[in-house]
Amino acid sequence: MPLGRAMIDGNSSGEETRTLSGREGKARELGMRKTIMALLLMFALAGAALAAPVELIGSLGTEIGYLPGEDLEGTTYLQLSLESKLQGNVTGVFGYRFNSYSDEVAFDWYAPVFSSSVEEPIYAYVQSTGSLWEGAAPVKLTLGSLDVKYSPYVAWLGYNTRLYFPQGTWESWNFNGVALDEVKLGAVDARAFCVFDNDNTRGVNFKGDFADVKLDATIVKFDESAAYDFKASLSPVKELDLTGRFVGDGVAPEGWYDFALGFSGVPGWQLGASYRDFSAALFDDYLYRDQTPSVVDGEFVVMNPYDLNKGCQGLILTADTSLAGYNLSGQYDYAIRTTQFQAAQDNWSAKLKLFHPLIGSSLIDGKYIFRFGEEIKSLLVLRGSATGDIAALRGVKLEGVAEFADEAVFGGSATYEAPNGLSVTAEYYSDDLKDDNGLNWIQEQGFSLYAGYELDF
Repeated sequence: MPLGRAMIDGNSSGEETRTLSGREGKARELGMRKTIMALLLMFALAGAALAAPVELIGSLGTEIGYLPGEDLEGTTYLQLSLESKLQGNVTGVFGYRFNSYSDEVAFDWYAPVFSSSVEEPIYAYVQSTGSLWEGAAPVKLTLGSLDVKYSPYVAWLGYNTRLYFPQGTWESWNFNGVALDEVKLGAVDARAFCVFDNDNTRGVNFKGDFADVKLDATIVKFDESAAYDFKASLSPVKELDLTGRFVGDGVAPEGWYDFALGFSGVPGWQLGASYRDFSAALFDDYLYRDQTPSVVDGEFVVMNPYDLNKGCQGLILTADTSLAGYNLSGQYDYAIRTTQFQAAQDNWSAKLKLFHPLIGSSLIDGKYIFRFGEEIKSLLVLRGSATGDIAALRGVKLEGVAEFADEAVFGGSATYEAPNGLSVTAEYYSDDLKDDNGLNWIQEQGFSLYAGYELDF
């Protein structure tokens, strides 16, 4: 559950207030219709509960936020589903999702009503594990709503997977079809799916070990094209690990590839080298890939590998060791023209980064080309963390960071959880931290204070 600013500004102008008032009757009528639909579905689930219990799934949080110069804000975060499992020779799952869109998750306390969608609320599937004919090996068969996680590049979809859009919104869609899992083909584990969409999109994944070689291959057929993600790894000798990956969308003439090796033959050191070429323009409009952005429900997360690697081409060198109780590491990444060195212990780190600043990118002949400045910039980053007591407050978690480049930037946070479960977070950043801009993490400048509850169930 996020601890962050509300998505709706409660400080409405007079004109906005009049517009809201004029639509109030329609809003209430729509809310009543949705409530009736929700009640009908809840009664249906209650009927199913005569055979099996109904389970409440989701998260709920309430939060008060303060930013100097702005109105006090209050937000309720809600993501809720009802799910019933019917157990017999097969397992049936029937669920109702109240929040299918991003604007139905964060509710402003200044708004008159909460809202939920009934356009894409239901997911249902039947699943069994057993033989398809006498004497055959057992397989897992799913009919109905699917959730497929074969490859973040080409097969990442389902009723439990969000679809994100460039404007920062998301939706939950229902993908219906057939899936087979736990299919044994000798040393290979296989699984397959078919989605009932306009193209009858279908895919297969093979994973297995062949002597020293590990294989993970996914193919997805849609329209007249076939996307693929092939990954293989092997260790010809104990100290050497080799991996390779090929990814393509079945449309562009070129694909992506990544070759890497890790070497541990030097005592006390872990050395690595890789070469990647993700410069070809692929998957821009591809629906069935992981689309996780850098911020999810108000929290910074590592974004999907497509956006992390798109356009990158070149050599990466890494080295890690421990010396006198310090963890030392270094990395050179030609694709982003960056070299960095870091020393760290459990509760602090110091990093020196040397780089050519990225000044733009272009799409030329079907490939992304990055443009960098000629001047070498430097960035020194110091981070630290501690947990301690402050007066009567026990177990306060403290984090601090300082950056030194063209200008100094510093910030930090203090997080405290009271005995009654109330979580309080205070943050201050003098400006955005440049060290994690490559992950698209942008800190808000100034002081903020948040207090609230968070429940997962």
